[in-house]
Amino acid sequence: MKKIILLIVIVVINNYLLAQDIHFSNLSFNSFYTSVASIGSSNAKLRATTHYRNQWPTVGKSFQTIGLNADYKMKVGDGNALGIGLILNRDQAGELSLTKLQADFAIAYHQRISKNSHLSGGMQLGIIQHSIDETEGEWGNQYNGKKFDSNLPSGEQPLFAPFMNFDIGAGLMWQYDISERNRFSQTFTKLNFGASIYHAFGGAIIYNAGEPEYIRYSITGSASYVLNHNRYELEPSFVYQLKGKEQQLVLGMLYKVIIRQGSLYTGYYDRLHVSFGGYYRIPNDAIVPTFNLTYDNFQFGVSYDVNVSPLIEASSSVGGIEFTLRFLVR
Repeated sequence: MKKIILLIVIVVINNYLLAQDIHFSNLSFNSFYTSVASIGSSNAKLRATTHYRNQWPTVGKSFQTIGLNADYKMKVGDGNALGIGLILNRDQAGELSLTKLQADFAIAYHQRISKNSHLSGGMQLGIIQHSIDETEGEWGNQYNGKKFDSNLPSGEQPLFAPFMNFDIGAGLMWQYDISERNRFSQTFTKLNFGASIYHAFGGAIIYNAGEPEYIRYSITGSASYVLNHNRYELEPSFVYQLKGKEQQLVLGMLYKVIIRQGSLYTGYYDRLHVSFGGYYRIPNDAIVPTFNLTYDNFQFGVSYDVNVSPLIEASSSVGGIEFTLRFLVR
């Protein structure tokens, strides 16, 4: 029975390899991948971020993802801003190292619509290279009767040659922020809601029968609620995504402790914050405990996917470790 379950799991993973976009679980840092209009939306002039994720390491070579991204915010007129961003990713999966190298350029405009809120619109253009390492493959013709011999010809045709395709995305976002004006009241100081579309116009995917990628729809939301004189905050957030027949909802909350608030003008005191909590990925996929640290202009995050889905038979509950490091110029 266990062998049958493992076989089913392997088939499911194979389909998942073709469908999954770049994926990071820590919602505090993943807006570059879920909200196009978030580019240049922070209070910082510049954000530079690096991500590393290793998912399902006990199930072959499932997913290893590295992300690098940065955005720059320019003030335009009275309260308006223009954000420019660059997103670079490398995603590798499977025993044959199915690899996607992706580079995206993004731009977003943030229009002030009231004293404390902005309405933003953004667009993202990208190029993706797909490749595979067939030298790691093992075929029936390469067994000499006793064992596998890599020197024997496989007799198989190449699966596919490296190829490239283009990608387009767009999104809208509404943001409310009084964090700089109201630092001590028990109230919501930040609210954020966005909607984005990815793979709106994409080229053919050779290993997907020449069909383009399914369009991915993303809806995001987050908030900050001050509990006690800006010493403690609650940070709820969610992301809902739909791609083809697959859908996913991630929701959760972090508890933020402000150990030391940075000086607004003198720069004499460096800010020091810690946040901890977690997220839950639906339908019944993973629990994600998360810890984030902010020190001066550096932010560090670590999260871990505790697998609770049927894949647990193959993964032995081992999910995915994820690290994030961000540098801010305020």
